[in-house]
Amino acid sequence: MNTSKQIGKRIVDLVMIVLLPLLMAEILTQQEIHEWLGVGMLVLFALHHLLNLGWWKSFAKGKYTPLPRLWYGA
Repeated sequence: MNTSKQIGKRIVDLVMIVLLPLLMAEILTQQEIHEWLGVGMLVLFALHHLLNLGWWKSFAKGKYTPLPRLWYGA
């Protein structure tokens, strides 16, 4: 995996970590800001899964033993 992709993954993860508490503190933000943050989190969630598509592929191929598969819900 190239370094720029790793940096991109880390940035997406970091922004999601920052957004989550802001979304949970709806009372501290206005309703409209809360809604826009939620849309941003949804986009980041989709981007996170696209960037980690290799993990899903290896998971589907059965590279994990039965216990982790059970733990992850597949």
